[in-house]
Amino acid sequence: MFIDNQCRACLDEKDVRDNFDFSTKVFSLNNKEKFLEYLEKLENNFPIKYRKKTEELYGTDYINIPTKLY
Repeated sequence: MFIDNQCRACLDEKDVRDNFDFSTKVFSLNNKEKFLEYLEKLENNFPIKYRKKTEELYGTDYINIPTKLY
């Protein structure tokens, strides 16, 4: 989940972590490098059969669409 810095800071507080079973990965601009690493890991572990199906449906140009994370 990608949320704003303030909400992520609230979720990172000890009282919140200790009282909620919150296993969702939470990212914000403050840890955007970890978010990009997470996305890269997902891409690298994406099964080849699904990658081929994605390329069949969308072509290969979808991979090179320019994106930026500010």
